[in-house]
Amino acid sequence: MLKRVLLLSASAGAGHVRAAEALEKAFNESGDAIEVRHLDVLAYTNKVFRHLYSRAYIDLVNRMPDVPGWIYNKLDTPWKNERRRLALDKLNTRALSLSSSANVSLT
Repeated sequence: MLKRVLLLSASAGAGHVRAAEALEKAFNESGDAIEVRHLDVLAYTNKVFRHLYSRAYIDLVNRMPDVPGWIYNKLDTPWKNERRRLALDKLNTRALSLSSSANVSLT
């Protein structure tokens, strides 16, 4: 049994949130975790970024559904451009502080 599970989702579009909610429900019903937390990562960004990100995501999904997947695949190299990513993180996010660390973190 896991002590703590942390689920992270982005509230841009309902799919991310619904998937996290389904996982949260499954963990709670199965009793496989003592504590399950679900957080919206966009709540840790500034208001302007949150609005632009959410709006851009919804527009892309509705108008060009293949583009978000293509972008994800192109950017799914966390070791490239690390300095640029960290600089953007500092501008757009605030620290996610948890009172206790999770045993499993799913995004």
